[in-house]
Amino acid sequence: MKKLLVKGIFLTGLVYFTSSCNNSESSKDTTTSSDTTSSTMTRTDTTSSATSGATTSTTAKPSEADTKFAMEAADGGMMEVELGRLALTKATSPMVKQHAQMMVDDHGKANDELKSLAATKGITLPDSMSADHKKAYKNLSEKKGTAFDKAYTDMMVDDHKKDLNKFKDQADKGTDPDIKAWASGKVPTVQKHLDAWEMTKNGGKAKAGSDTTKH
Repeated sequence: MKKLLVKGIFLTGLVYFTSSCNNSESSKDTTTSSDTTSSTMTRTDTTSSATSGATTSTTAKPSEADTKFAMEAADGGMMEVELGRLALTKATSPMVKQHAQMMVDDHGKANDELKSLAATKGITLPDSMSADHKKAYKNLSEKKGTAFDKAYTDMMVDDHKKDLNKFKDQADKGTDPDIKAWASGKVPTVQKHLDAWEMTKNGGKAKAGSDTTKH
């Protein structure tokens, strides 16, 4: 009887010990699994944040200065086209008409390029000339004959001098790479226009130092 009692106590202790060990191992496995899951989630969050940061960097909107340049270039480009069309109907000089057609063609193409570029940058360009340019158009439209030719030519010389400085400045200091590249690519065209109008103003003679091979 005593031997059976001792044997029973021994078996009970053995079962309890085995159960405790199994519970301990299960707890360790659960903790390890939890730690692994947490670590994986942390790495995923870090990767997600890094990816988000990269996306934000590549889709950053152009600066205020870049946007202002694009809008002014669009406004000026529209004026050049509209004045060119006006000159084709009112100018008397064949040279003035020739250069007016160049304004319509070149600035029309540049305007289309700028519209496409602005659309990719989230920039809304003006769809009509500014009040100042509308006023300049109205004043010029009231002139006739040689008075029109002279006023239009003088305006084109002055405008292209200002435009050349603006485009060179943007090509040099612009921060948006695409707008900067577009401006840089248009500098030779603006220079060509300025040379053409200065030649017109000089009665068909190229200004000293000008490269007439550009025309």
